[in-house]
Amino acid sequence: METSLSNGLGYFKSSQKVYIQRSEKKFHATSIKKQTNNPTFEESFTFQLPKHELSNQSIRLDVLSIEKTKRTLLIGYVSFPLAVINQTGSQWRPMRVARDLQLCDSSNVPGNILLVVALTYFPSADRLTVGLFECHNLPLKASGLPISVYAKVMLSQGIQSKLLKTKRTELLDQRESFNESFTFSKLGDPSNIHIRIVLTQPGFIDKPVAIVVLGNEMVSKGNGISHWASVMEHPELTVTECHELQPL
Repeated sequence: METSLSNGLGYFKSSQKVYIQRSEKKFHATSIKKQTNNPTFEESFTFQLPKHELSNQSIRLDVLSIEKTKRTLLIGYVSFPLAVINQTGSQWRPMRVARDLQLCDSSNVPGNILLVVALTYFPSADRLTVGLFECHNLPLKASGLPISVYAKVMLSQGIQSKLLKTKRTELLDQRESFNESFTFSKLGDPSNIHIRIVLTQPGFIDKPVAIVVLGNEMVSKGNGISHWASVMEHPELTVTECHELQPL
């Protein structure tokens, strides 16, 4: 995927959200690209669809700007009808298509919180490393600045999410990135564990703000499933994904 972007004053940090229309919850998100007017993502995603549904489905790419306040704005989108694949007989051949972005009336409405997470699995040592990095689109205080949050990283077991171990970051405050990593050892069967990350606002009573779960299809969804599967398939390699957290 290649995109040309400029706001007339400078360039955006940007990412893309890819999903089948009418199934927006099952999305994929690209990594965040630094400020440039012509980012190249070079990323691919897989969606499983029955052939008979292609004629009435479309795939949509939302282009998001990552602001200095860590908010995301929808710059524009592209919608591509999958019926074209049937019409051209290109089911088994890649298609390269160029489209102009469509501007959206809701382009000033922020999306959910985005968090960059890196996972590394070491099967020989029975160890998993979880890294937390850039965090964007936090809710704003009355002052216009993002709220302060910390992240709880929980190693859980089974579909009941039995808590095994918990780690937490320092407060993010006005920083753009947590830049913290945690190691969990003695995991046991990796198919029966998962990672839950909860962003929490400190206070007299700490308030959970948003969550993402990384694991198999029994406990996770969307990018959480694909990220976990990729880590299990590529041991000892660090796999990094940008996740959209669900509000609590």
